[in-house]
Formats: sequence, structure tokens, C-alpha cells
Amino acid sequence: MSENALVAALLALALAGVASRVAGVVQWGWDHGPFGRSATERAVDALLDGTAASPFWRVPPHVSSGTRGFLVAHWGKLDPDRVHPYSTAGAVPVDLDRLLEDRALDGRKLAVDGFVSYVLSTNELSGGRLRQVFQLMVGGRSSAAWCRTTLPTAQQVHVDDEVHAVAVVLARGAADLGGGGFVSGTSLACPAVTKDPAGVARVSVAHLFDETRTDGFWDIPPDLSDSSRTFLVAHWSQYDPYVLHDGADPKGPSVPFERLRDNPAAYDGRSVTVGGWVEDVSTHRGADGVFQTILLQVGGSDIDVWCYATRPRDDAVRIGPFARVTGVVVARGSTNGPHGGYHPAILMTCPAIRLYR
Repeated sequence: MSENALVAALLALALAGVASRVAGVVQWGWDHGPFGRSATERAVDALLDGTAASPFWRVPPHVSSGTRGFLVAHWGKLDPDRVHPYSTAGAVPVDLDRLLEDRALDGRKLAVDGFVSYVLSTNELSGGRLRQVFQLMVGGRSSAAWCRTTLPTAQQVHVDDEVHAVAVVLARGAADLGGGGFVSGTSLACPAVTKDPAGVARVSVAHLFDETRTDGFWDIPPDLSDSSRTFLVAHWSQYDPYVLHDGADPKGPSVPFERLRDNPAAYDGRSVTVGGWVEDVSTHRGADGVFQTILLQVGGSDIDVWCYATRPRDDAVRIGPFARVTGVVVARGSTNGPHGGYHPAILMTCPAIRLYR
């Protein structure tokens, strides 16, 4: 290398170092100087930059140009990394498709409803809080929304919850779905979220009826009880077969198997009690105890009564004892019994089981 070339290279390095230092000073002044960004502006920019860089986007998203100033002006009430009381005062109700398409909604407080179809992340924080990012979808709509929110731990959001969210648009784009394909949607800062108990119950009861309809013990699809579906939505917390139940057991009149089978108008859509010998049990580990499908039979009757129930792991139902169960009829049909032959059958959700060993 010639002397002139060496001098030029050293000068270029020196100038690059100076430029880097100048850029650093400018950035420091921008972040901390009297004419630079405020702490609120830095927090909002970090949120928008983090949203744009999120790995779930299929391609880089379009970040909202109308949101930054609105968030800066109202950050104390809209910061999604703090817990806020839920209030839709001043919010514009909007569905997910319009949310994706209407740029006039940017920089406004919105009210968004939907079902949680996927939880992208859950991070525990100090003070009994957690931060979640979850996907909202609604049947009949082609768009999704992704909410970032901070909640008390006891209010954690789960898949299939129906939620209402106060929201502000951050970005729009397309994201890959876990099962393949992609969906277009809107990323939201959701400073406040509340779950709809009735909505959660509707989803849970629909799941129960789907599980009942497709259960392998039916020889043909059963008749599902519409009146019991309505009753269970209204009283799901008492009759949910997938969780353990504490406190007082539900009450219901004692009904013979034959009367329960032959008179749905009188005994569906309410709590009833039946008694029989435990003839068969299948047990699966549940999220809360063990989930069991229990077959009850009585002498002189060819009717099978099946129960869905969750029991403590150390007090699971076993074959043999006499049981009295209280619950709600879900379906009627016929089954190929565990000992062969077809039997009329009734399936119930049974939160209360008393065993006589």
C-alpha cells in the first residue's frame, strides 16, 4: 500500500469514528436533551418499533402513522404494559374486518370484541400481573386482531375466551397461522380487556356438545338436548364437567332411569339426580384432577346412564360402588355397552357424585 493510500485509509477510519461519535451524541440529545424525545415518546416509539419487528409477521407490516401522537397524548391511560380499569367511554365499537380496512380508525380509542383463538405469549410480571399477546377472531369474519395487554394474573386470558378489549391500532399486515396458511389482521395495544362470562360459557357448552356428539360409545349420533344447552350456558360454573367443584352440590329431584329417558320435556334443562351401580369407567388426566366417563346401571333396567365428571386424582370413581349423581342431561341415544348388545343411553354432566362403598 502506498503512503498516500495509507493516509487516506487512516483518515477514512478517523472520520468514520467521528461520525459515529457525532451520531451517538445526536441520538443521546434526541433521547435525553431538552429538545429531544420525552420518556413517553421513547416508550411509544419502542412499542411501535417492537410491533414492527415482531417475528409473527409474514412480511413487514404497515405501522400506523396516525397512532403515535394519540398514544403520546394519552399514554397514561393507554399504555398496554400497565393494568387499567376496563371502560369503553369514548371508544368507537368496530368489527375486525373494518378494523383492518379503515385507516380513519387510527389514532382513536376503539372497542373490539372477539374470541381468543391463539395465545402467542404469556409472561409473568411482578405484583401479580402478567403480559399477554393473543389472537382474536370472530366466526364469519376473515380478519384477525392481535392484542398486547397487561392483566392481573387471576384474569389470564385463555383460548376460546370471549373478550372485550379497549384498543388502539399499532400496525396492519399478514401473519402465519400455526396450522399453515396466513391471515390478515391488525396489531393492537389493548390497555384494558375483560372476559365475557356468558360468552365463555357459550363456547364451553358448544365444546361439550361437540364432544358428546362425537363420543365413540354412541352407535349412531345421539339426540342433543336444546333446553339443557340453554340451561348450561346460564349455569355453566355449577355444571362444568371439566373442573373440580367446591362448595355445596347442586340439588335435583330423584328420577328413575326410565322416566328420565321417556320424558325429556320434564327433566331436560334442569338439575336431576339418579342412582346406579358403577359398571364401567374410563379415566383421563385433566387440567384439574382426572376427567372420567362413568357408566351407571340398575337391576331390571336396560338403560345406561353415562356421566362426564372431573374428580380429584386421589378420589377417582372406580367400578363397583353404588353412586348417586346430580347433573344435567345432555343427550339421549343408544350405545354398544361394555358387555355387548345395544342399550338405550342417556349422557349427563355430573358435577356432584356421592359414592356408597
